[in-house]
Amino acid sequence: IGDYAVYLFGGLVVVSTFGEAVGNATRSVVANGELVRKIFLPRELFPVASTCVAAVHLLPQVLVLLVGSVVAGWRPDAVGVAALVAGLVLMGVLALGAGLLLAAVNVLYRDVENVVDLVVMVLVWTSPVLYPWQQVAALVGDSWLLTAYQLNPLTVAVELVHRGTWATTSPENLAAT
Repeated sequence: IGDYAVYLFGGLVVVSTFGEAVGNATRSVVANGELVRKIFLPRELFPVASTCVAAVHLLPQVLVLLVGSVVAGWRPDAVGVAALVAGLVLMGVLALGAGLLLAAVNVLYRDVENVVDLVVMVLVWTSPVLYPWQQVAALVGDSWLLTAYQLNPLTVAVELVHRGTWATTSPENLAAT
C-alpha cells in the first residue's frame, strides 16, 4: 500500500474515536448515578455529552491526518472532501446511537461495559484499518463473509475517510478504492 502511514492513521482515527465515544457513553449513566438520582436531568444527556467529548478529541486527530495527507501528496477534490465529512458523520451517528442504546442496557446489566470494550477491540480487526478490504475479498472470495464484512457500518466510515484522505495521495491508491 502506498502511503501506508496515512492509510493506517485514517482508519485509526475513525476506530479510536468510535471506541472512545461508545465506551464512555456506555459508562456515562452509571458513572453519574448519584447525579441522576438527586436531580431531574434527561438521562440521554450523559451519553450525548460523552459523544461530544469524543468529537472534540477528534478535531486534532483530523488536523494531523490532513497535514500528513498533504505531506504525502494529497490532492483534495470535492468528492474526497465530501467522503471525509460523510465518513466522520456516519461514525459519529453510529457512535451516538450505539452509545445511547448501550448506556441504557448498562444500567440493567453492568457487565455490558466490559463486553463493549472487547467488541471495540475486535473492531480494529474487522474494519479495514490495518489492511485494505481487497485483501479480505481475495481471502474469502465473493461469499457471504465479504458481504457481511462490507455491511459493517464502521467499515463504510473507514473507507470513506480513506477515500477522502488517502486515495488521492497517489494514482495507484485511487485505483485501489
